[in-house]
Amino acid sequence: TISRVMADTNQLQMVITTVANDSIRKPATLICAMGAIVYKVWVDPKISFLLASLAIVPILVFPVRSIGKRLQKRALSAMTQMGSVTNILSENISAAREVRGFGLEEREKKRFADGVRNLFQMQLKVVKYNQMLSPLIEFITAFGVAFAFYYAYKAGVSLEQITVVLGALYFSYEPIKNIGQI
Repeated sequence: TISRVMADTNQLQMVITTVANDSIRKPATLICAMGAIVYKVWVDPKISFLLASLAIVPILVFPVRSIGKRLQKRALSAMTQMGSVTNILSENISAAREVRGFGLEEREKKRFADGVRNLFQMQLKVVKYNQMLSPLIEFITAFGVAFAFYYAYKAGVSLEQITVVLGALYFSYEPIKNIGQI
């Protein structure tokens, strides 16, 4: 339980620092980037394909949310398992004489090894879901930008107008990614 309290405290400190830093700045950046796109469309209705580019944002929300829920569940399981492994280790260290006296060394070694193996597997799952988030967002974003280019080419939109949109989409990418991680 001591390990769990310390690990939870460290994780909470990291989350609070990240959230405090990003919870205002990233949504503000995202809102400004989206506002620039909407303004550009309002001023020049010819480039309404930009609204199609905005369709990327809601599409991103679903996989990010799904992966975030899985990541949260796996991280909680890993923290619980970390507490269990620490508990086993603490019991064995504090009762070393009893373990040796009753010939329980092999059983306790196996119990500890199983606990560490389970912890390792849970931590790998946390890493897997955490690392899955960024490539998924990048893939969806690349698809949306390719679609916007294709549509702009077919509609005869100028390069200057496309550049404004891509700049706004670029500035919205990092906030979306960070909001998903928060």
